[in-house]
Amino acid sequence: MAEQSVVPVASFAPLSRSGVVAGLSWAQMVIVAAGVAPTAVRFMGGDLPGGLLQTLWWSLPVVIFGAGSWAGRSYVSRVATLGVFMLRRRLGQTRAVIDPMASRELGRINVPGAVGERVKTLSLVGTRFAGAAFLWDRAAGTATAVLRVATHGWMLADPAVKASRARAFDEMCRALADLAGVVRVVSHARTFPGSRAELDRPGIGSWVDDEYAELLEHPTLGEVLHRDVLIAVTVSKEKVRGEIRAAGGGRAGMSAVLADRIASMLAYLPACGVRTEGAAWLSEAQIRGAVRLAFDPQAASWLAELDGCLPQDAVLTGVVDEKLDHLVTDSAVHKTLWIERWPSTEVPAGYLSELLGGGLFPHVVTQVWEPVPIHKAEVRLRRAESSHSSVARISEKIGRATTSDHDAEARELAQRRQELSLGFGDTKYAGYVTVSAPDLAKLKEAIGYVNTHTGEARLNALRGQQFASFITSLPLGIGPRA
Repeated sequence: MAEQSVVPVASFAPLSRSGVVAGLSWAQMVIVAAGVAPTAVRFMGGDLPGGLLQTLWWSLPVVIFGAGSWAGRSYVSRVATLGVFMLRRRLGQTRAVIDPMASRELGRINVPGAVGERVKTLSLVGTRFAGAAFLWDRAAGTATAVLRVATHGWMLADPAVKASRARAFDEMCRALADLAGVVRVVSHARTFPGSRAELDRPGIGSWVDDEYAELLEHPTLGEVLHRDVLIAVTVSKEKVRGEIRAAGGGRAGMSAVLADRIASMLAYLPACGVRTEGAAWLSEAQIRGAVRLAFDPQAASWLAELDGCLPQDAVLTGVVDEKLDHLVTDSAVHKTLWIERWPSTEVPAGYLSELLGGGLFPHVVTQVWEPVPIHKAEVRLRRAESSHSSVARISEKIGRATTSDHDAEARELAQRRQELSLGFGDTKYAGYVTVSAPDLAKLKEAIGYVNTHTGEARLNALRGQQFASFITSLPLGIGPRA
């Protein structure tokens, strides 16, 4: 057990619910005020019986709705999310049928919705990364490069190696704030079905072939699974405008800036356990292939024959039908879960390794890191500290003990304060798990596996937000929902 002690452990504060007053948002405060005001007017007017009656039938229910929450989410946000989904379904915005004969603009990533309208690919020019492309988001003014890498194993690694990788990853996250213009880094740990054909090549050895053939006869292992990691690095044009002009402007300037940031990122990855010697910066056709694979995991076999490249005249998906708690596409059903709460008790580094490297079903574990410069991190921290203190004062006045979540948040705020005082920037993070299956029964089995391999983390089923959340699993540089 002493050997394991070198592996770093950490706990996570709950998602900050800081608001205007005592953790309440503006919308909640308006609803609470609407419940209290009519009753207050009656009392001030001397109508005591009327005020008491209105308190029971109006004020009390409205205040409970406005200020109350369940499982960490306010009733207001839950009702708003459900209401928006019902309205979108009424307006026919939850189903899209793609016309395969429709003309498509060159480079356009034709996924349904606003993302498909604003994101397109441009070829990289003037750099050593031949054939690579980047995604241009005209609405956000950002450019995104997508890398494909492989990682070293974790579960059987020496504890000292695990500790070294964890420290290197921490250093990389801190360095993100110093990479000028980088606004987001997203990793997609993919598990997808593959073709057995590449394993049927001669020269491996007959006894291995026999053993593997017998293994594949098992109904749950009859499909070969492949695993890799895509890393999307997003740069804001506005924040590197000067560098773009100095490098020639336009596409050439943006290409040069992206190439520089990718080189900086690659320098950190080997120490984190990433094999960069085989890393590839995806081309336009490979990006399209990765998106098609997300919508249609069964396309893996024929995409492999094309080196993962999807021709421009091939559709990314034919049908997208969003249900309340899952998504239906041509050949699969999908469900995206948000890691709403990370473990509040100490867990070792790599505690999600079984989820990332296990599971006999297609899935993508998406992790988002957004660097926050020191001056913005200071403002963010002050707001969180103020909200935390106001909740503590109210609890003290009413004689209510603080919760374990409140105490965990206090520890995390103190840690962030110490890091800022040492000159380190801040990094916001978010996590999603997108699971795919051929039918709802298999999807339910896969979700059960996910739930048992995320430890104390709490997963949010994101009801009413499935398509917008599914988009985060695509290597397009899209950030998390607010």
